[in-house]
Amino acid sequence: MLLLVNPSNPTGALTTNSNIRELSQLAIEKDLIVISDEVYSQLTFGKEKVLSIASCQGMRDRTVTLSSFSKTYAMTGFRVGYLLGPPPFINAVTKLKSNISGPTALFSQYAALSALEGSQEDIKAANQIYAERLRIMTTALEQYEVPYGKPGGGFFLWADISKFGLDAENFCHQLLTEERVLMFPGTAFGENWKSYVRISLLQPKEKMHEATERIGAFLRKLLNNA
Repeated sequence: MLLLVNPSNPTGALTTNSNIRELSQLAIEKDLIVISDEVYSQLTFGKEKVLSIASCQGMRDRTVTLSSFSKTYAMTGFRVGYLLGPPPFINAVTKLKSNISGPTALFSQYAALSALEGSQEDIKAANQIYAERLRIMTTALEQYEVPYGKPGGGFFLWADISKFGLDAENFCHQLLTEERVLMFPGTAFGENWKSYVRISLLQPKEKMHEATERIGAFLRKLLNNA
């Protein structure tokens, strides 16, 4: 089995269309089932859009696609997700789901249907908003020479804070305590990521500017104490 998360969480990395096609050929050659997490597929930066591996030749019957209304339509609290896959797999999952938690709340289903059938222009507008917030944050990180991975999608970025001499949990705790800015330590995604933080782009532009000023003050303090 091959698990593909595109765009990636927590880095925001985007697997290119050419690489998706190569992976599809590999899956066929090695007889792999592909689980494709495409929750952030509609939230991308740049011109290249996410190619769903299930649409590649020979992949429809060996791919299970995971997605959600939570990110694309800003419906996190509605708890609506979905699977696309071969009928035998979906039938088995349906039996399992019905015995574990039952159906999604009816009002959430109606909200999801309304989002799906309505205008999709808001998705484009949201991507432009996230792109501007990304520009604000990356400009601040570059000012302090903080390495980061430029995301291809999602609404977050992954930064390397090793130069400041703190592990991620202490860095995030001190930033929250001293400057009231919240980031997620990389260790939330695995113990190997003690030198990384994930920065959200969910706040309005004005708040992002304020956050970068507070982050800058915190980083200057760390550099002066080094």
